[in-house]
Amino acid sequence: MNGQIIIGTSTSISTLMIDGIIAATKCKLLVLDAVKEKFWPSLNDVAEKIINQMPNKSDILLFSSTFPLNVKEFLKLPRLCRIATNECTNCMATKEFTGKMLREKFEVVKELKECKVKKTKLESEAGKDKPKLTKLESEAENRKRTITKLQKEVENSKLEIIELEASFFSSCDKCFHSGSMSRIVDWSKFDVNVKIKDISFNDLAAELTIKWSDDHRSVHSLNWLKERSFEYANRREYLDTFYRPKKTLWNKDGYSQVLDRYQFQDLIHENEALRSWLQSLSKNGFSIIENTPHSEHECRKLSNRVAFIRKTHYGEEFTVQAKPNTSNVAYLSTPLQLHTDLPYYGYKPGVILLHCLTQTKSSGGANLLSDGFLIAERMKLDWEKYFEVLTTTLVDWYDIGEEDGNQFYSVHRAPVISLDHEGNVDGINYSVPQRDSRFSISIDKVDEWYKAKAKFVELIHKEAVTFKTKPGEILTFDNTRCLHGRTGYTDQKNNTRHLIGAYLDWDEIYSKLRVLTLAKQKSTFPQHLYWNDPFGMRNERKMEIRQKMSI
Repeated sequence: MNGQIIIGTSTSISTLMIDGIIAATKCKLLVLDAVKEKFWPSLNDVAEKIINQMPNKSDILLFSSTFPLNVKEFLKLPRLCRIATNECTNCMATKEFTGKMLREKFEVVKELKECKVKKTKLESEAGKDKPKLTKLESEAENRKRTITKLQKEVENSKLEIIELEASFFSSCDKCFHSGSMSRIVDWSKFDVNVKIKDISFNDLAAELTIKWSDDHRSVHSLNWLKERSFEYANRREYLDTFYRPKKTLWNKDGYSQVLDRYQFQDLIHENEALRSWLQSLSKNGFSIIENTPHSEHECRKLSNRVAFIRKTHYGEEFTVQAKPNTSNVAYLSTPLQLHTDLPYYGYKPGVILLHCLTQTKSSGGANLLSDGFLIAERMKLDWEKYFEVLTTTLVDWYDIGEEDGNQFYSVHRAPVISLDHEGNVDGINYSVPQRDSRFSISIDKVDEWYKAKAKFVELIHKEAVTFKTKPGEILTFDNTRCLHGRTGYTDQKNNTRHLIGAYLDWDEIYSKLRVLTLAKQKSTFPQHLYWNDPFGMRNERKMEIRQKMSI
């Protein structure tokens, strides 16, 4: 297959064909065309499988511009040929192309952009005679097109899945509790064969009313239906923006480009500043807060703005100072290796706040920070065998000691690199001091794990950044993603390094971020659920309708 280009729609790319392509490592380019929306989900599955399984990632990839791929994500993929085409190819055969023919057939671009289909001269001439629509007329025309599309989908029985799901959102008291905005439909009594009996549209209110075969009735805004479309592009946008912001990976050279700084008082008093900080923290994994008052309880004050402090066996707020007879190596002045906190917790704290009250005047005491997700993705591409070892080998982590008179003995088993159910990197667990003396795996797997770990450690140190926080700064970072450490230092008689730390949970952060995002946008929440209208969305919609009626 050397030098060949495979062209075809997603319907022509079967699983067996994909496996054959992957096995043929000499294949240089795979072209996937999907000009119809219904092909996009399956095409995405094809693309993901190729990215994840192709032995040589530099050999393959081409996406048609008709495929709604996230541009930023596409451009981050390493060494991939980025090509866009506005042509539709239905050929299922393989063809050989020279470099010249390839350039003639496809337009190579630096960024994947939506293809703009040029109007023909006849269309352009015809368009000159058409009167320009007012804003309201244009909105009405758009709604009309949307309604027509929905009607066709209903008529063609393309809403079969939505039928079942939408019926759960029937506004009747038997199916939905408006006060808690919760489904209460009794699934044991639900008819899974329920069908749409009648469907009508309110053009002015932009709402769709469905009457079901079981006599239930539900009302949905057109926006609500579009936002819950099963199309891949729509699902991906929701998951990467509203559900959890997509991660931006950084290395040693790119760290300064993603470092965001915030003012403490802004976060305490301004919701938009708080939203921006949480968004940045989620995407980039770290940030610095400046001009924090010189008090030991500012981390608590900031945590309370988000939700509440996550308590551990070290308490809620903890003091980081060199002290004798400590139960934790973090409370020494010696160098602290790159690590994540509390890997011995089954559900470990998600974010660390470290407030610098007093910084050492010695040459040491500098912070170390490394993006564990970047390292994991790099190993996935370049050291696939080691990546598999670190994602599948359960490591015994533990912490044993005493804090404020309370004894603890925490144990948890987790891999160094955790994956979610889709195989994406989901967390990092690593701390040399917290490695148990027990290693509960087969002895024949130990040697490979140590080799994989050595490569992981080499890479996290290679890409680690070094900086020194100042008094009044709070370093905040993702404990499930970033590894942190510290260079050794020497306390002096009148200068003792002093930090206050606290933890936050990601569940609470994401919750607060969504609330603040909705308050700002007032657009993406299901409007028909807003009986209590906490963000004023229904009132705004009613005012908009009244204005149109008056016109």
